[in-house]
Amino acid sequence: MKREMLFHLLLLSLVLTLSLACSDGDGGDSGDADSDTDSDSDTDSDSNSGSDSDTGTGTGTEPGGTDSNDGTDPIDHATMITNYEGPSTCVACHEDAVAQMVESTHYKLTAEIPDDFMYLEDGSPAPQTYTGKMWKLCGFPTAMVQHNWLGKLRDDASTPHIDVPGGCASCHIGNGIKPYTATGGTEPSAAELADNVDCLVCHAAEYNRKFYVATEGGEPKLNSLGSPVVYTAPNTDGVFDFSVHTAAAQTVGKTSSENCMRCHAKAGGGGQEIDGAMYSFKRGVAFSPETDVHAAAGLTCSDCHYAGEHKFQRGLNNDLSAYDAMQDTIGCTSCHESPIHETAMYDAHTDKVACTTCHATSKGGVMYKDFSQTICPAGDGMCTADSLNTWGVATNKFPDDFAIEYAWFNGTVQKPIHPRGDESDGMLYPFKTGVFNVPMDADGNSIPVKWGQLFVNGDMDAAITSGLSLYESWYNGMADPDAYGLPAVPGAFDHFGEIEDVFSLSHGITVDNALTCDSCHGDASVLNWDALGVADPMK
Repeated sequence: MKREMLFHLLLLSLVLTLSLACSDGDGGDSGDADSDTDSDSDTDSDSNSGSDSDTGTGTGTEPGGTDSNDGTDPIDHATMITNYEGPSTCVACHEDAVAQMVESTHYKLTAEIPDDFMYLEDGSPAPQTYTGKMWKLCGFPTAMVQHNWLGKLRDDASTPHIDVPGGCASCHIGNGIKPYTATGGTEPSAAELADNVDCLVCHAAEYNRKFYVATEGGEPKLNSLGSPVVYTAPNTDGVFDFSVHTAAAQTVGKTSSENCMRCHAKAGGGGQEIDGAMYSFKRGVAFSPETDVHAAAGLTCSDCHYAGEHKFQRGLNNDLSAYDAMQDTIGCTSCHESPIHETAMYDAHTDKVACTTCHATSKGGVMYKDFSQTICPAGDGMCTADSLNTWGVATNKFPDDFAIEYAWFNGTVQKPIHPRGDESDGMLYPFKTGVFNVPMDADGNSIPVKWGQLFVNGDMDAAITSGLSLYESWYNGMADPDAYGLPAVPGAFDHFGEIEDVFSLSHGITVDNALTCDSCHGDASVLNWDALGVADPMK
């Protein structure tokens, strides 16, 4: 949607209220998946939701099947597609779609870090070139995507698909083949790439995504660790059968916000439903007509984030992960031109107070995750090997009314994601902090974990031992691990220790419940003036 059309749509929908903040392009990480992990495979993951990944419903906007931006899809795919043959069916009309997709961060999960963005604790630039889910202790947050990719957790042999799959790739837009990485492995062939884009994840209105164990010579195909190879469609002797998804393919159209939120709301351990809206696990934000003025106006995620050619843009924030296009200007002022407020006093704050500080909201989300406590969420004695239930770790979530934190942010971070800045060079932004009690060595270094060992067997010791071994082997095979920000191989497990992640807030935009003068300058101020290093100018 062109900027002029978007601006007029906003004016029509918001003219009777204060036209205020627009998203800063947070959007969550494009591969920050909440999926599960196989017990042995090098292709499993970091969460124990245990459910198949469904995509959303709706019409949405670009990217879509035509150049039209009127929110509808004029193509009747229900009659056009009689047998879905995978990405090749889509490429028959959308010639460049797959080639564009495999170059996007939704596929690669990797991007270069902007210049002058990340610094070490001593203030020196971090020796890191790349970022993205492929290179982070993410999600749980001690899971390395590289060896927590995709696998089988629990299964009922009577069903053709895996009943409880797991892995970061549960939310990846591929069909199961891991994107090529810098580890010296074999780069996928052109034919493999052509089959490894799952268009339905983002475009099918009705898609109950399933996963299948590949077979070879009539037996399950195994990877180098002896675990089943898993794909999003049946694969027999190297040949995919995508026809199982024909019904879903007949519902394709433009993307919707629901498509996006199926992955982005659950990143890190599953979403949290509050008052009928799905709030994201990490940030505690929801993008729905009831929770965000932009969704209420009919906008979708793509209206702000789509950058063309199956690429997406985001605004600069502290918890930056992979991105296609980094735009300092994507955000409120992309649509809302000055003067923004009816009250001039509010506009006088915009040089030091970000729009989201007053207008972003948050509910729920993870508050404390304790990896030292292994639990069976289904109940005592319910996670036996013959059940479909998996083990997990203890998680406490924020209450609905938790207090948002506010801090200065100057566009740079202290590694990994802590915002830097003060009054002299930063603006005031809203954040949410999650605390994680993770396995560490004697020096306090976090240990990557093989989560399938925990989910299947409830054995944290085995998960730590296996994860550490896999990480050491992988790390030692890297030509330049510093370029990817990889921590050195930790020592043996010694204790559990707490780490903090600070997540930016930029959605759930409200007008009616925005902060007012008294919110900050009243007796019950939401700001910690001492922590900000300044005095309340009104006192």
